[in-house]
Amino acid sequence: MNSSKTMPKVAAIIVAAGSGSRLPGDRPKAYQLLGGKALIVHSVSLFSQHPAISKIIVVYNQEHLRFLREAMAPFKGIEEVKGGTTRQESVSNALEVLEGDDYDSVLIHDAARPFATLNLIDRLLNELKVEKA
Repeated sequence: MNSSKTMPKVAAIIVAAGSGSRLPGDRPKAYQLLGGKALIVHSVSLFSQHPAISKIIVVYNQEHLRFLREAMAPFKGIEEVKGGTTRQESVSNALEVLEGDDYDSVLIHDAARPFATLNLIDRLLNELKVEKA
């Protein structure tokens, strides 16, 4: 990892590839609205505000592509990766995109968890200076 004087190079993987079948409604869980915005928008907005995050990958479910396109319309430079049949496979698909790039850390976040904070990201990155995971 880079020294503490330089900003680490960090990628964020935001996973929105689940079926969302446990939550009733006309939209999958990651695309349910909170404060007029899809949950995934809250997550992508947060990570795009952090100065250490140099790449954001959103992992999506092909069946929810129209919801993804609607939610991601305001964002530029977000890479989209098709998810797999399991969360592990979905994250693996995103990690493959990062192969060959020199990232200090990769943060993985569930798109349907909108209450993370910039402070939480800072704390995680500080902890990653000590621990590998």
